[in-house]
Amino acid sequence: MLLLNMSRVLLLLLGAAYAKDNDDDAAWIERWRRGGASRCTRTHCGWLADAGPIDVGCEFEISQTGLAKRGASPKAPELSVRPGGGPARSFAPHDLDEALDVPSLCAYREPGTIRGEDRTRQRGVVALIAASSLPYLFTQWAPLVNKMAYFRVMGLDWSLWLGDLDPRIAETTSKACEARLAGPARASFPITDLNSLYVGNASRPTSNHLVKVLAAYAQAERPGVTGVCYVDIDAMVTRRQLDWRLGWTKRDYVARRAHVFRPNEMNATALSWWSLDRDSFWRTKSMKFYVRAGDAVAFEILGRWVESRCGFKDQLPLWHALLGVADARGCLRVPYDGALYASFDYREALTYPARTPEADRPAPAADAYLTTCADIAAKCPDLRICDSTARLLHGFYHQSVESTNTRSFAYATRKGKAKVLEVANSLRDFRDLKGCRSVYECPDYVRGIKHNADFVDYFALDMVPDSARPPESD
Repeated sequence: MLLLNMSRVLLLLLGAAYAKDNDDDAAWIERWRRGGASRCTRTHCGWLADAGPIDVGCEFEISQTGLAKRGASPKAPELSVRPGGGPARSFAPHDLDEALDVPSLCAYREPGTIRGEDRTRQRGVVALIAASSLPYLFTQWAPLVNKMAYFRVMGLDWSLWLGDLDPRIAETTSKACEARLAGPARASFPITDLNSLYVGNASRPTSNHLVKVLAAYAQAERPGVTGVCYVDIDAMVTRRQLDWRLGWTKRDYVARRAHVFRPNEMNATALSWWSLDRDSFWRTKSMKFYVRAGDAVAFEILGRWVESRCGFKDQLPLWHALLGVADARGCLRVPYDGALYASFDYREALTYPARTPEADRPAPAADAYLTTCADIAAKCPDLRICDSTARLLHGFYHQSVESTNTRSFAYATRKGKAKVLEVANSLRDFRDLKGCRSVYECPDYVRGIKHNADFVDYFALDMVPDSARPPESD
């Protein structure tokens, strides 16, 4: 009798917890759908008032990959999206007349389940990618399928952001940015030079690169999520990397899921923020980053990043944000004067101090820009915003090439019409060849994916057949 009563109590507790999770999730969805300043409950988030309504209750599935090794696929590439509270809609590259009603943060569902009555429940560390439009998404269809394979192998929940920035954010900047774009940083690189787009764009002052920041901000607020790991949609991982991860724990997806960092770096998920730094804690790459959900410092970095938006790319505002967060807590070698954001051009900041004459910079001990991750750890051990040894989603790399260099996949529509999907081409990873230390040492190997069959095999796109279940190792 005692055992029966305990079982009933446990069921009641589980039911109450489930109901609370549903209520919390519904409140989160409604808050973001409603839009407006009510979403700003922290510092450096005033810009959220202009972010517009966002559908964070959206779900999606990759219904059909449409990527055949040889010849034409009998099925078209197809993305199915179910807006929060609405029916599912399907999109294919040859039929993109309609768009989503509002920018959407969509949780992944397994193929064939998008019309199910249940809603996706995301928990723990969740992966994230972003695309500013459906047409752009289909140019990156092969990398998208590649990530689907990776996240399945790792047992990770993941989400896809679809949509651009609200014009009130995309077409506005801060006064500091306006001064920057009118100053020497812009003059040093004409805006007709593609490399200058870090400091301005003729059409609008803010790039759609920053949709990933807004997506991460919303995802980090989702009830049940403990961390968000973002990776650029055009980054890819090879089959060799996937096979390696399958070998870690065989069928134990729960254990693999914990390893968003390398296996010996599981404690890195306790960081407020992580991004791949070069030699100083602030000069990082933004193609991959991690934020701890619900963490005040993580939200401050994301908030400052958007707050400091300025130009086509996003690295300089991120660097400025990281320096600002550390400076506000007295963690730099000396206080940060903001000059990097105000007057450095991108290349000068990227290579500092190499491009700055020694006479124009302070001694190393008095140089805020030379603050290292070790300096931060020693001076402010509670500010966990860097780890020079950790690697997030290790194996992903940028090997995509110019937008004019594409790869063609033929397919047939539901009505039998022949179509072709043009996707961005990608190169081999030079690290797969023993003794090859850079792309310049083995260019023939790097360029050597000639046929679609080799491309599909190399990037494990066939690990995601149209009706696949998650892969298992022996």
